[in-house]
Amino acid sequence: MGLKLNGKLMRGKTIYVARRADYWAIGLNRGHSASFKQAGIVGPIPTSDKFVEGVDASFQVSGEGICSFKHAATFMQNYCKEMIVYIRLRSEGVALFEDFERTLIDISSEVPVTVTVECVPSFHSFNGQGIYRPNDIDCYLRTFEKFPIHCLFLTGSDIVENGIEFFQLQVSGGNDYGDNEGFIRMERRKCLIKPVVVFKVNFNKYGLY
Repeated sequence: MGLKLNGKLMRGKTIYVARRADYWAIGLNRGHSASFKQAGIVGPIPTSDKFVEGVDASFQVSGEGICSFKHAATFMQNYCKEMIVYIRLRSEGVALFEDFERTLIDISSEVPVTVTVECVPSFHSFNGQGIYRPNDIDCYLRTFEKFPIHCLFLTGSDIVENGIEFFQLQVSGGNDYGDNEGFIRMERRKCLIKPVVVFKVNFNKYGLY
């Protein structure tokens, strides 16, 4: 499947404080809304609540949200031309992960992107202050254990501070989290980013072409 994103820092106003089970919906709402804004389209944008209501309840029975973006694809047929998902293969190969992140950065220079990250143990204890840098144990565990995922909106990529390369992401729990009004920074090359979602807007549907 496919995807695209924005490499410059983007800011968004947090207007909804999430429940844990809604994080995926907030991330998709932000990506879809940003795609419309970039295209200059004023059209129907499903709210986070609409995502939750519109996606089959059987995919949400865990109470932790959906486990795969593909479960939202049918619902999104009413709101975009195509929902493209880039999937990072599960592998220990560092080169493969670097290729995936470089592709993500290239895409981010073009269109808005929503990503998921693996919530390894240290992510749960991260308070949003400074740059999140998972330790070697976390990186080792993720090669053979399956961890919960968290959905975030990518707002900055390929950024360097004090010699550390990182992504900037907007969290789904409100702007009181972290040291940057609801945004966190996560070190690159730690292989935590998994599927990435991009929306192709259906221009014809709204009479633009």
